[in-house]
Amino acid sequence: MNSERKLLACLRKADFDYGLIEKGDKILLGLSGGKDSMSLARLLNTYRRFSDKEFTFVAAFMDLGFEEPDIKGLQDYAAQEGFELKIIPAHDVATILRAHKDERGLLPCSICSRMKKAIINKTAHDLGINKVAFAHHGDDAIETLFMNMTYGGRVATFAPKMHLTKEDITFIRPLIYAREKDIQRYAKDFNIPIFKNKCGNDKKTEREEFKETIHNLYKQFPQAYDNYLTMLANQEKFKLFFDDEGYFFGDGLSLKKVISPEQMSYCFQIRKDVFVKGENVPIDEEIDGKDDQAIHFLLYKNNQPIGTMRVFLDEEKHQAHFGRVAILPSFQKQGYGKKMVTQVMKIISRRITPLTVVLSSQEHAIPFYEALGFSKIDGRIYLDAGIRHCDMKREIPFPIPDKEKMH
Repeated sequence: MNSERKLLACLRKADFDYGLIEKGDKILLGLSGGKDSMSLARLLNTYRRFSDKEFTFVAAFMDLGFEEPDIKGLQDYAAQEGFELKIIPAHDVATILRAHKDERGLLPCSICSRMKKAIINKTAHDLGINKVAFAHHGDDAIETLFMNMTYGGRVATFAPKMHLTKEDITFIRPLIYAREKDIQRYAKDFNIPIFKNKCGNDKKTEREEFKETIHNLYKQFPQAYDNYLTMLANQEKFKLFFDDEGYFFGDGLSLKKVISPEQMSYCFQIRKDVFVKGENVPIDEEIDGKDDQAIHFLLYKNNQPIGTMRVFLDEEKHQAHFGRVAILPSFQKQGYGKKMVTQVMKIISRRITPLTVVLSSQEHAIPFYEALGFSKIDGRIYLDAGIRHCDMKREIPFPIPDKEKMH
């Protein structure tokens, strides 16, 4: 049927664009009983039969302790479609949520979401699975964008693919390009059973209000229906204030946080010029596979990238680890490195205080960092990439003021 071809095309495109499913994957699908996850179970089952990925999946339904769920109906559907189903007892969730009702008598969706993710993560670990699929679709992504803009002051929605480093779990959303009306049509065409949400919040949440508001926008501006989803992946046309935001020192020098692949390529080039070419550091040690976990900064002189550094933040420990501090050779010994490191410390200290900044300094650079308020941790000198290094730190109890004087 047309609805199946349409949704399978959306799933395949999402998989191709974001690398959602790898060959040999075993995936855990969070099954709520609603039309979206029930449809995704059937679609994944179909997709695995004709794709070359040779993946498998297990569906997991959480019995949260609300009204008696139709377990037999879920099991019958799983048997009919030929996929494995796990029933997870989690009755404490309903008890906890009922104890935190708001003034309208509604359950807290945010707490529920966190608890369900924790349960699904534990289930994945117990089953030896490190990839979890959710059935969020394109309309969910648009609604989340509007909610974050309205309540959070940020332009953000959930990602098609997200890796949780601490949990070592990857979340994927294969229906990210699908539209809700097409899923509704698909569920009807294939007589997919739907098991109603029994938490009591159904159709009463703020998300439902945004759904209605956006639907009214579509009525008034029909072109918005396709454009809103296109917008989420339209990187070339994405332009906001922060694209040009940074710290401008007033002498043609500016510092910006890296937010684009083009900027990241400048970081790599500077590091190669300084460390690989200049100091004979092996390329596989310089590009160490950790860059996607860090915040990166670029220093510009008259719009030319001349310096870079990266920062690993641990907000729980109030700690920042500085590394890969590099200034192009022709711009060294002109105070640019000092300005870059100092300004990054100011930026982070205004976000996290008290703050401990740690770094591994090359031996010749120890006086440079001492002038910026750092001290040796234990004085031990060790080799890293064949170069003598020393661990250093600086304690920052309060946000650093703009006019802080260095030694």
